[in-house]
Amino acid sequence: MIDVTPQIKDKILKKYNYTCQKCGFVDSLGEEVLVHVMARGFKDREYTENLLIVLCKICDKFAPVEEKYFNTYIAEKIPFEILDTFRKAIKSTSKRTKKGMQRALLEGKTLGRAPKGYNVIDGKLVINEAEMLIVKKIFEDYNNGLGLREISRKYNMSAPGIKKVLENKIYKINLLE
Repeated sequence: MIDVTPQIKDKILKKYNYTCQKCGFVDSLGEEVLVHVMARGFKDREYTENLLIVLCKICDKFAPVEEKYFNTYIAEKIPFEILDTFRKAIKSTSKRTKKGMQRALLEGKTLGRAPKGYNVIDGKLVINEAEMLIVKKIFEDYNNGLGLREISRKYNMSAPGIKKVLENKIYKINLLE
């Protein structure tokens, strides 16, 4: 898997002037554009910065994985103004969704499966003491310099699962209390 570090991401965004290479949308803040890996799915490809391109979130969503189709996709330009309607709708929906999720979190409710260290009882999150000890140990190990792979092996979880635990805001609220 190709890991795009923040430094490389910043370099590529600047190289392309924060401009989507499909539709021409410009976002100097870098919030609506992202660095797209053109060769995802090609495990035998050697990583180079030449495989990275800037796309807006909408163009990235519809970008094909296969290289032969991707090149055609990028070559077929579309004016960014046509996509602005979708961009505004997505931004509006995502803001409402985020607010709703934050409100539920503050009320101790969950919108889906309980995070590690919690159970859902009557629609509310309730701490599972045994699992919460593991969560605390995950944070301790990470703060002591262990990497995601080492932690995932230690607790028999996937590295993405460990990353989700470390990034979940619910732990910042409850582990700091």
